[in-house]
Amino acid sequence: MGSVLWRALRKNRTLRYGAPMLLLIIGGSFGLREFTQIRYDAQKMQRKIDPALEGIIKKNKVTLESEFEKMNRNLITFTALHNRYLRAGPCIIQA
Repeated sequence: MGSVLWRALRKNRTLRYGAPMLLLIIGGSFGLREFTQIRYDAQKMQRKIDPALEGIIKKNKVTLESEFEKMNRNLITFTALHNRYLRAGPCIIQA
């Protein structure tokens, strides 16, 4: 009886191809969940910063306004030098 049942199960296409496919789909979803969890745990570990380094980062805080002021000062200096060169002409370069 066992061999008859086994032969019938082997001929059944649903069990022969469908069961492994379902096993791969369901097992793959569990595997992906575990691997993504490992990834997110690793990212959390990398985000932790040494307290000494964190103090240095907070001390050298860069804001948009401070960078704008720095660029504006450079632009004003460049414009002043450029205008002085244009008024004097190229003869200012002669040494």
